[in-house]
Amino acid sequence: MPDRLNQVKVAFRTSIIGLFVSVVLMVGLSLVYLSFDRATSIIRSAASTFVDNVAEHAASSLDTQFKDVHDSIELLTILPSVQQGRIDDPATYTLMAATLRGREQLFNLHTGYDDGTFLELDFIDRAGGAFRDKLHAPADAVFRLFLISRTGDGSA
Repeated sequence: MPDRLNQVKVAFRTSIIGLFVSVVLMVGLSLVYLSFDRATSIIRSAASTFVDNVAEHAASSLDTQFKDVHDSIELLTILPSVQQGRIDDPATYTLMAATLRGREQLFNLHTGYDDGTFLELDFIDRAGGAFRDKLHAPADAVFRLFLISRTGDGSA
């Protein structure tokens, strides 16, 4: 009978140890899962904040770079020749050329009107050598002036 009692004690101890290990393992795994879930949440929040900050910085940088361009274009739009749709004004061409020279971000400036007239001034070399070759532009040419004007009374 003492053997049987020892076997029951060993089996009881083993089952208690097994139950304790199981509980500790379950609690540990639950904590790991919750920690992973929390870490994922923190990482997502940090990534979202980072992307928002980068987007805000990029927008601010673009605004700063193009504010000067926007202001220059606003000045061009108040010219009487531009407001009246006169595309044959050399002073307008000169101001457009000066605007292009001072703003490396720009390739061209153009304006179009409801009656179909159109004025475009391109900075030739900003489009590359292939563009210059395609135009057959003289070596000393800096700008290309492109005009579309209406002739006659405009009735068709």
